[in-house]
Amino acid sequence: MRVKLSSEAQQDIQAQIAYLRGRTNSGIASFRDTVRRGLTLVRSQPDARFTDSKIPIRGAKRVIVDGWYFDYDVIEGSIWVHRITSSVNTPSFHYDDDADYEVDK
Repeated sequence: MRVKLSSEAQQDIQAQIAYLRGRTNSGIASFRDTVRRGLTLVRSQPDARFTDSKIPIRGAKRVIVDGWYFDYDVIEGSIWVHRITSSVNTPSFHYDDDADYEVDK
């Protein structure tokens, strides 16, 4: 299956690399390796995940590689990675769980 990164996942990767730049070259290499292994895992085993009520995207799946959360969905034959966040520094999300998306009047 093809793995696609959302713009948020791409921003997560770039933000971590920017944070590590100038601090530790080995940290950047290690992080890139973690991302590579995480994406390889979801590509080769998209069902090797667990669902968690704490995942901020309803229906999303999650794998954890070296303390990094990979939140993703399988959509129309592709794997969409929504976020790549640290288990230590996971952003807080507000998720509107209005399943029918009706507008209140």
